[in-house]
Amino acid sequence: MKKIEFKLVNPVRLIPVTGDSYVSVETNGSVTIQDPVKVEPREPRYRTLIDTGKAQLKLSAHGLYRKVVIRLRADEATRIDFQREMNTLFEA
Repeated sequence: MKKIEFKLVNPVRLIPVTGDSYVSVETNGSVTIQDPVKVEPREPRYRTLIDTGKAQLKLSAHGLYRKVVIRLRADEATRIDFQREMNTLFEA
């Protein structure tokens, strides 16, 4: 952590060099620049149960919800193709 103290006579512009920083400016003129703490990655909110390449069936972390993601190209995005992908996901 870096701590800089000076009187605010003129406006001050802080430009971060890399990444994110937390900056706090107090009325007495002290400025604190603190690099963010590394956050451990969270577990995914959904687990993938089935992945066909065009469609995915996911289950929430507690098993309460199912999520369906279907990606079809514009030339094959017909009702029949969509229904085929849905049937593939739920018959497996």
